[in-house]
Formats: sequence, structure tokens, C-alpha cells
Amino acid sequence: MGIAEALDRLPGASTTAAERFRAALELYEEGVALQRLNFRRRHPTLTPTELDALIDAWLAREPSH
Repeated sequence: MGIAEALDRLPGASTTAAERFRAALELYEEGVALQRLNFRRRHPTLTPTELDALIDAWLAREPSH
């Protein structure tokens, strides 16, 4: 089953592809914001530039399977 088919089987499947895409982007942004807070908590002395570099490295990592 493909991703689109799986999404269509979720509750609220009457949403359009555009609405699902917007929801996915919002979840992505929330995830990045949460990870930024996590890094800030774990590394309170980082400068904003260093924190941005840490976030960039986290985003660029290869997913583990």
C-alpha cells in the first residue's frame, strides 16, 4: 500500500491531498521546533548560530532503518 492509499484510510480521509500536505508540513515544522527546544535544553550555552548548525546537521542526517 502506498502512502496516499494509507492516508486515505485514516480517519478524516475526506480531506484533500493539499490539506494533508499542509498538515504534514505543519507537523514537520512542529517537529523541528520541538527538536530546537530539546537541543536548547541539552546545550544551554549554544549561540543561536551554533544552535542553527546543530538543527541543520540533525535535519541532514540519514534516517536509520
